[in-house]
Amino acid sequence: MRTIMAFGAAVAALWIVLAVGLDGKSKEPQASAASESTVSDEVMKTAYVEGLKEENGHYLLTVDYIDWYEGDAAAVMFREREPDPEVTEPPDGYYIVNDDPSLATIELPEDTQIRMQIYDRPDEESGADIVPDEPITIEQFAELVNEGDDALINVKDFPYHITFKDGQAQRIVQQFVP
Repeated sequence: MRTIMAFGAAVAALWIVLAVGLDGKSKEPQASAASESTVSDEVMKTAYVEGLKEENGHYLLTVDYIDWYEGDAAAVMFREREPDPEVTEPPDGYYIVNDDPSLATIELPEDTQIRMQIYDRPDEESGADIVPDEPITIEQFAELVNEGDDALINVKDFPYHITFKDGQAQRIVQQFVP
């Protein structure tokens, strides 16, 4: 009996060390959204683009901010929000949460960098191939956004990571999703 109790205590101690660690901090993956991350004085937010228009020489981008999760954080959020015992991981390694469907408008400075992964290039040999981080102009982006469902690939169907510095959009990067 004493051997069983000692074994049980050893198993419990091992479980605590594995679950919590020797430093006393939990080893559970924490769900943190990549929808707003900070690097020095830059802030990155993730959003779906809803529209882009030129008004008095300025481009105004309308977005719907989302929470974008990858890796362990995506798995945690997926299990929390999708209680299907058959599927315990997000199928493509990411998970999107949009608890606030309100829209925001961002004025884009002329020097905003825009990087695309995939879009319809009807006049080019590459067509709709994936070209990682391909730079395009704000004017090209506006045309693509405003084509909407008329395009072979609707660029509004993809999330975008928008980097802000001093409150100004500096870079917009399309997130490829399978």
